[in-house]
Amino acid sequence: MNYIKRNTCVITGRKDLEFLYKLPNFPVFIGCTDQEQEKDLFFDMEWSISKGSGVIQLAKLLPLDVVYPGFHSEAIGGVWKRHCEQFSNFILKNSKGNSVVEMGGSNGALAEFCLKKVNDIYNWKIVEPNPDPNYQPENKKIEIIESFIEDQISIFSESPIFIHSHVLEHLYNPLETLGYIANKQNNTDEMIFSIPDLYEYLKRKYVNSINFEHTYFLTEKVTDGLLKMLGYRVMNKRHFEGHSIFYYAQRAENSRDFSYSNEFYQEYKKMYLDMIDYYRKDAVILNEKMENFNGKVYLFGGHIFSQFLIYMGLKEKKIEAILDNSNEKNGKRLYGTGLYVFNPSIIEDESQVLVIVKAGRYSNEIEGQLRDINNNIVIYT
Repeated sequence: MNYIKRNTCVITGRKDLEFLYKLPNFPVFIGCTDQEQEKDLFFDMEWSISKGSGVIQLAKLLPLDVVYPGFHSEAIGGVWKRHCEQFSNFILKNSKGNSVVEMGGSNGALAEFCLKKVNDIYNWKIVEPNPDPNYQPENKKIEIIESFIEDQISIFSESPIFIHSHVLEHLYNPLETLGYIANKQNNTDEMIFSIPDLYEYLKRKYVNSINFEHTYFLTEKVTDGLLKMLGYRVMNKRHFEGHSIFYYAQRAENSRDFSYSNEFYQEYKKMYLDMIDYYRKDAVILNEKMENFNGKVYLFGGHIFSQFLIYMGLKEKKIEAILDNSNEKNGKRLYGTGLYVFNPSIIEDESQVLVIVKAGRYSNEIEGQLRDINNNIVIYT
């Protein structure tokens, strides 16, 4: 398979990368599919770490059409609903402009939230390479441009507000991409965005921290440094539930170097290796629990949470199916496995059922939902 080799640090550009860890033959797509299992692709997920910045980063980048074969949105559930509500409030509280360009935007949820609350924004352009094919904007001010942001730089001359939510961690070259935009923005033009709190994710051993989509370890410290290098000043920042960090930044000055402390190198390296060790041991524990359980076993999440557990040794043949709340995934197969996905309602009348829930920040709300469906189930988190 064709790939792009990262030879320098994704943030600093320095040639100081060293090998960290390799997960051979990992599924390339972290979603669900209708295709035959024989067509699934696998590739080495190989991680490097910068000795200067400490940024963990994917050594080999896959083609975008392999990693993102089509629209797939994971933004469902209580945490995501609160995120959208509170991030929209953060945008409207801080922003002073009335014309928006949003990078990403997928199904238009953020735009719709904001435009229902205010009338003075006169247009909202969503630039998204894989828009939801079923989404039709409710608000006529929303325009969807099916494209990568790098191919639409000229529209920034019309809009002083640049917004993105959980997109920055997906960029293959964030300094270059944001640099194009920074060069188009004037002083005091705004960038308002949300990123996943990946430091908190990895500290808590959430496997959705870095993968084929999140190709570098975008922590708060790294983001602060990236903004300084691009000439943005952070005006406001807010942490959201250990899930996300909201930023309000203004274009303020010319770009300048930012020196990272190499203390992050040891800390981030240990965090990642500790996570690997945890899941190898956890798979053994889970296999024993499944072996001793007299009933059906389900795994929650048609996503990398489940793929990673199976990759680490969880016995797929012991699992009845995958449970997931996404209507889009219902009836499809989890990529890289032989397991099919169903709505959690299928366990409602089960008398003996075990559900494994290792879904990071979403585990608590999922556990509550499952107990509402069937209070007799056994849950392992």
